[in-house]
Amino acid sequence: MPYSIRMATLGDVPALNALIEASVRRLSIGYYTPRQIDSALQYMFGVDTQLINDGTYYVAEAEGQIVGCGGWSKRSTLFGGDQTKAAEDQLLDPAQHPGRIRAFFVLPQWARQGIGRAIVHFSEKAAYEAGFRRLELAATLPGEPLYRALGYLADEHFALTFPNGEHLPIIRMHKDLTAAVQTPSYMTQIPHHRLALIDLGTNTFHLLIVEMPAVAGDKPLALLRTKAGVRLGEGGISQGIIAPEAYARALHTLAGFKEEIELHEVKEIRATATSAMRVTRNGPDLVRDIFEQTGIQVDVIPGEREAELICAGVRQAVDLGTDPSLIMDIGGGSVEFIVANHSTIFWKQSFEIGAQRLLDLFFPDPSGIFPAASVEAEQEYLSTVLTPLIEAVHRYKPVSLVGASGSFDSLADMQVGRLRSESELPPCTELEVGSFQASYRHLLSGNHEQRVALPGILPMRADMLVVASVLIDFVLGISEITRIRTSAYALKEGLLAEMLAA
Repeated sequence: MPYSIRMATLGDVPALNALIEASVRRLSIGYYTPRQIDSALQYMFGVDTQLINDGTYYVAEAEGQIVGCGGWSKRSTLFGGDQTKAAEDQLLDPAQHPGRIRAFFVLPQWARQGIGRAIVHFSEKAAYEAGFRRLELAATLPGEPLYRALGYLADEHFALTFPNGEHLPIIRMHKDLTAAVQTPSYMTQIPHHRLALIDLGTNTFHLLIVEMPAVAGDKPLALLRTKAGVRLGEGGISQGIIAPEAYARALHTLAGFKEEIELHEVKEIRATATSAMRVTRNGPDLVRDIFEQTGIQVDVIPGEREAELICAGVRQAVDLGTDPSLIMDIGGGSVEFIVANHSTIFWKQSFEIGAQRLLDLFFPDPSGIFPAASVEAEQEYLSTVLTPLIEAVHRYKPVSLVGASGSFDSLADMQVGRLRSESELPPCTELEVGSFQASYRHLLSGNHEQRVALPGILPMRADMLVVASVLIDFVLGISEITRIRTSAYALKEGLLAEMLAA
């Protein structure tokens, strides 16, 4: 639908406040918890009237209403509405300081229609004409994929702490305007063959967009790596359903992925889904709705196929060598174990004992400390259900453990003391056993709030990481393995490797 962009006025403030609340409450689902959203609206999000007074804030109008807003700033404040300001907002010197991109929001029903991109470009041109050659912004998690696609680079991941103790992860980003303002990256016309690979996991949805090589044997160029915490199994997987809230988060996330795919002019899409859509009664309904709403056809794969693709992906990141290693991927619904070396899979099996299922079984109230009795109960359960794994470990005697999942990424982030984005993760990380054991002790000894506050913890994983660490500790115990490596590559990279080899 057509829309127009104009400069905001103080008379727009009531409508802008209503738009901001509607946008944050709907478009933050799957990225932030309800408490984080409430806290952000109370303490952070809102209209900054200084932007309006400066003439650097814009609104998009359609059908007689404001449907989007955003702008830029020549002042020092990086984020926040009027409620965050306690002192004068100092002017910036364009010769010495970057300008700011500020306060972008779109009505949910108008999302994914290019409004945000248009206002960003409008703002970049105005800032450039005012003398700024570099811009900075603070991106929320749902906003980060758009800014990244528009050429903004991540500088720092950090969490705001609000007066009520709630934390909100955000990302500081920047962009140099010298040439980019003339021809926005999303408007360039270059012949290419671009492929999008989507992994619809039970905890997290991943999107990888690559430029396929023109010459056989060359490597593809990764254009975008991003992920969204959807928690598809939350509130239902143990009962065999995808809960309504999780169902809605999935559709919202796929709509966002579709925008990225269109933005990057992708020619081919390969989407795979695993445990949550594999075993739930309404999984086929979600596959159908995703196709009807986005045109993305999802392939629901069996556990054995999932294990094969994970192994193929890990081999792109980790030098497995000739000795067997145990590859372990802890999902929300299932856990895949593969014993393999660089060329051979000796054994593989998928078990429906993912972190969400373990959480439901052994930690139904994750607000507190995980009691010793629950640790013992989970380990006893694992010793029964993982009998095939115990037999495989005794037979093949793997020399190392390779973890390929968000839980292992989180443990590696705890080791370095900060939360890293998908694009920041190296293909392979050496996770010291002592570091894992220290993180394990911290996770077991704290309550939910204390776990969230640990350096490197993604809030949505704070509780699942407890039961996942019990599982990892169990595996180390039965195998006597003393070396752990993490792989940033898994299913989607395995699918890409297969396609390149075909």
